[in-house]
Amino acid sequence: MPADRLKFAAILFGLAQAFKFTARTQPGFAARLKERDLVAQIVARDEGTARWYQITNGKILSRRGVHRRPDVTMAFKNAGLGVELLMPPINWLDQINALKDFKFSINGPEDLTNWFAQTMMMIRSARWKFGVTMSDGVIRYCNMTNGGPVFVYVKDA
Repeated sequence: MPADRLKFAAILFGLAQAFKFTARTQPGFAARLKERDLVAQIVARDEGTARWYQITNGKILSRRGVHRRPDVTMAFKNAGLGVELLMPPINWLDQINALKDFKFSINGPEDLTNWFAQTMMMIRSARWKFGVTMSDGVIRYCNMTNGGPVFVYVKDA
């Protein structure tokens, strides 16, 4: 098996483990997985390397190979491109260019494709904590604007 195909297969296997681990350790992510039931697969079009992910009631089942009836298919031109676009840090410009050049596609109903892609990206940020807890239990959040920082104070959220 060529190196890119092996790396791609390892990334796809690792993604399944990341889904499962994040769901076990992050209640918010586990709740996210319960929002939809679907089968998504990620494939390298010209090399046949593929893995599918079935999400049912928040549980993940994943196997290598092509699923016969996926709801969502994320397809890369080849395994090398899949490795390049899936490995952190994510280069959004490269992803956009790959989509424009038809080297990368995502097929399925728009709500499911968007949900699956966002859920994949949430794995990285599920552990992040936002805001600063103040002495009276209020949490202060900050957002940057053209005019400078804007602070929002939230109590009992």
